[in-house]
Amino acid sequence: GYVSMQAQATRKVALDGDLAATVTQLDRLALVAQAAHDDLRFSIVSLLTDSGKGWSFFTALQQLLAAYRDRYGIETRLTLPDGLTDSAIEDDAAIQLIRVVQEALTNARAHGQARCVQLVFDRLPGQIELTIRDDGVGFDPEQVQAAGGQHFGLDSMRSRMAQVGGSFAIGSRPGSGTQVTLT
Repeated sequence: GYVSMQAQATRKVALDGDLAATVTQLDRLALVAQAAHDDLRFSIVSLLTDSGKGWSFFTALQQLLAAYRDRYGIETRLTLPDGLTDSAIEDDAAIQLIRVVQEALTNARAHGQARCVQLVFDRLPGQIELTIRDDGVGFDPEQVQAAGGQHFGLDSMRSRMAQVGGSFAIGSRPGSGTQVTLT
């Protein structure tokens, strides 16, 4: 949508004969298109994760974090408790967790302007908890909730966790980063 609006605005400026403004808007449009292309490529590569034979949740997660770090230059840290293995997470839940992590990483970069994202797994009685923290700019969750339905990524994360009987919580403050907790 943004690209379409920018293209229309650029067309008008070009028709008005303002070459300098046209070039500036085309440069901005090219940057936005490249960022969208990068995001799409990252998403497509990430979607290749499948629960087929030989699939490992923690291996896939580590590969996702390495690709994210390499592509965007954002530091990632993964903390696992001793003895936590793939067998502790059902395949359906593992796939949904990967997708939620992908969305959290995208949000940390695109909206939070994070420099570092930490993923910490903890064992709770009969459950596993994953906390995803970033050092980004944060936001006011009440404003997001008031916007209702306009934040597809957060709604998707919540829905994916509900599909596997899990829970989703988010905490943030402007200037203090964001924390997503998945149980």
